[in-house]
Parts: sequence; structure tokens; C-alpha cells
Amino acid sequence: MMDYPIEPYIRAGPIRLGMTIVEVRAAVDGDVHPFRKAPTDAWETDAFDSLGFHVSYKAPGVSETVEFWGETMPTWEGRPLLRRSFREAHDLLQAADPALQVENTGLTSLALGIAIYLESLVDSETNTQDWEQDTEGVLVFERGYYG
Repeated sequence: MMDYPIEPYIRAGPIRLGMTIVEVRAAVDGDVHPFRKAPTDAWETDAFDSLGFHVSYKAPGVSETVEFWGETMPTWEGRPLLRRSFREAHDLLQAADPALQVENTGLTSLALGIAIYLESLVDSETNTQDWEQDTEGVLVFERGYYG
């Protein structure tokens, strides 16, 4: 498993936000399969499925997000953000961003350019929040992506 250290609004591992499609593909050692997430998307998303992440682009063909869910591990301050309890990920990021926003499907830190996803914080059987669930996805985004 390869670590992808996150630098807020700058990079995730070798992928710098703002890199061109050609630069991203050269920086990542893995098969790429471009696809459109929605028929109306102006730009394709690069799927590096064997590594477990996608890179999305905006005009003029530069990267704006990296979304992780698989084997490659995004890390913050040397600590993994995937496959750890939501509580642990929350506490780790909240130490750097006390204003992070918690929602039913995860959290977003506008200060760090990081969002954490899971299916739902609410346990369907007890209808209570379950912060011990493992995180399922991490999104690294550029400044201005949200809001």
C-alpha cells in the first residue's frame, strides 16, 4: 500500500492540484481509464482503479480533486485517513481545523481542503450516530471547490 501525504490545497502524494492531465498520468504509476461521471461533465475523470482513486479535472484541463477509496492511503500528518474510525479521522482533522463541518455522510474541512465520507453516520437499526464506523472515502480538493 502506498501513502499519499496530503498538503492542504497543494497535493496528495505525487498529484499536485492544478496539474495537467498529461502531468497527472506521468506522475502516477498505474493504469488509467478516463470516464465521465455524468453525461453533462465537461471533462473526463481519470480512474486509477487498481490504486483506488480518481482524479477530476476542470478547465483548462487541470486537476481539481483526488478522491480515494482503495488501496492507496491518503495521510494527514503521517496518519491514515481511510479504514479508521470516523471519530479518529474527525479528531485528527479537527485539531487542525476546529471549524470543520460534520454532516450525515462525513465531514468537510474547508481549512484543509479535505472531505471524509462514509455511507451514513446514523446507524439504521438504532437511529443514533455511530462514530466508530470506518471511513470509506477521502476527497482532496482545491481552494474554492466548495462554496
